[in-house]
Amino acid sequence: MVRVAAANLSSTRVRLQQVEVTKSRGGDYSASELVLEDGEAVTHSPKTALRVISGRAHSGKEMGIMRSVKSRAGVRRDSETVNAIVECFKVTNRREYTALCKRFDAETAQIQENERKEVETRMLLPDNFFIHDRYSMVIFRVRDEAGHVVGDFDLTLTAGPNNDPNHLPKGFAIDRQANKRDGGTLTYYFN
Repeated sequence: MVRVAAANLSSTRVRLQQVEVTKSRGGDYSASELVLEDGEAVTHSPKTALRVISGRAHSGKEMGIMRSVKSRAGVRRDSETVNAIVECFKVTNRREYTALCKRFDAETAQIQENERKEVETRMLLPDNFFIHDRYSMVIFRVRDEAGHVVGDFDLTLTAGPNNDPNHLPKGFAIDRQANKRDGGTLTYYFN
């Protein structure tokens, strides 16, 4: 489900700014609070159609969303992928696109619910159970007051009354990736 969060182009942008910036004796800066920036602090992208295909993955020859579709017609396993693509081609106006987005959202929610619990049956051992939760992708872009990239920073996520990073729920942040080309950009996947 992490790849679904990365593929979804419907997004919200939130601009925060530091307040009460202090400098320690060692020369490090810290800010006790982030607040919504003045002006257009929250913006939303236009709604984008997204359809999860059941039993498919991001990549791979057998389950990959595109490579696994065979060129011969009538392959039942491929029909869901092909039908979703054809439905996109049929859209001719904004009303049809809005309807397609709503239908894809409903179908995706049902597929994700159906595939949330995976059971691996084993012969002589107890079955293994895997839970596939939905995730959100959050991209942090750190810039200074002039808009320049800040490449050397610490980002600490906290929770609870004492703002403790150890109070975040287990499995809350499933992955973190630094952008190699932009040192001021860090991507998290949150459960």
